Amino acid sequence: MTAYQYRMPAGTPGDVTRIHPSSIRAFSNDASGSNPLSYTGQAALFHGSTSTIRAVDHTDDAAKGGTTVAIAGITTRPYPTQDSGAGETYGQAGYGAGVIAPGAITDILTQGSILVLQNMPTGTYATAAVLGGPVYVRTSPGTLAFSALPVGGFEVVADAFSAATQMTVANAYWNGGADTFNVGELTLID
Repeated sequence: MTAYQYRMPAGTPGDVTRIHPSSIRAFSNDASGSNPLSYTGQAALFHGSTSTIRAVDHTDDAAKGGTTVAIAGITTRPYPTQDSGAGETYGQAGYGAGVIAPGAITDILTQGSILVLQNMPTGTYATAAVLGGPVYVRTSPGTLAFSALPVGGFEVVADAFSAATQMTVANAYWNGGADTFNVGELTLID
């Protein structure tokens, strides 16, 4: 049995943490464009021309000169579910291996609190989230200490090297610091 010396892990990205009040709606994941949603705990935007939801990206969002975005919601963890694969491991999927298929129906938290993976820059730019702190969303992979961070992921600190690679989320705030796996809770407000 594992003993937690300091802090128990927060949970899995995409877990809704406070059931009341929260609002979860089902939408069709964009399959026509180049930016469908791909993982749980990812920022989602409405794709008006196809009546679907999509991921944040630099060509449609930040490149238009915007620095602030009000996201439509965050992809939730749809488990328990069955893996769609066949064979001797039918019904089993590895931890964190769940993906969201383009065109699939996807549950989105539109209001409430949820666990997300915090994109963490390295070195002196790493910082902890604080209650009520600003939330940023990654719109392109980034540079230097901010490289290789997933697009659509949430961040605590502004990108000091290139402001065009992230946007401030106007309708969200942090509920405190992340656990040792960089999983933190944020709240979407209506």
